[in-house]
Amino acid sequence: MWGQNIHILTRHAKKSRPPKPDPVPFGPPTQIHDRVRAIEKRRKAAEEAKTAGASKGTKRRAAWDEDDVMLFFWGNSRAATERYHKTREEKRKNLELWRQGLPAC
Repeated sequence: MWGQNIHILTRHAKKSRPPKPDPVPFGPPTQIHDRVRAIEKRRKAAEEAKTAGASKGTKRRAAWDEDDVMLFFWGNSRAATERYHKTREEKRKNLELWRQGLPAC
C-alpha cells in the first residue's frame, strides 16, 4: 500500500500550513539611522536639569562630594594598601602550608 491515497495527505497538509512569509530584503538597509532624536532628548534633559537647579537657587553639585572623598581616602590610603598586601601574603602562606600538608596554625 506504499504511495496509496496520497491525495488525502496532501489535501490535509495544505490546510494546516501557515501562509508564506514576506520575502526578506537583501543588501544593506535603505534607512539612515542618525541618532538625531536621541541627541535632542539628551540636550533637552540637560537643559531642564540646568534650569531646575538654577530655579531652586542651589549650586551645581561638584564632581566629588564629601562621601566620595572619604571613600577615596579610605580605600586608597597607605594603611589600606598595607592591609591588602598583608591579607594577600597570609593567603599565600596558608596555601603553601596546605600544599605541604601541614595543619594551618
